[in-house]
Amino acid sequence: MVVDVGGEIDLASAGELHDDLSGILSSGEPDVWIDLSDVGFIDSSGLHLLLDVAGALRDGGRRLAVICGPGPARRTLEVAGLDHHLAIFSDRASAHRFS
Repeated sequence: MVVDVGGEIDLASAGELHDDLSGILSSGEPDVWIDLSDVGFIDSSGLHLLLDVAGALRDGGRRLAVICGPGPARRTLEVAGLDHHLAIFSDRASAHRFS
């Protein structure tokens, strides 16, 4: 299951993304990919959302892959240290090797 996200993930948009991801979490898909390739900005509410989703999937024996190439969103993930807690890939081809 791949979720394409674009624009900004901030306090104003994280709720909508959470709602979208809730349905996916209940779907039982073994692997969930969140593609942030078109995200130009992510704040702490978006970072927390990614960690929450990863934890929920992990608790169910499932996996999250975050696809995020170089740019502002990737820098934010790295500065926050999420690259040590999430499986982050530069592109979908790299994520395929994770599966």
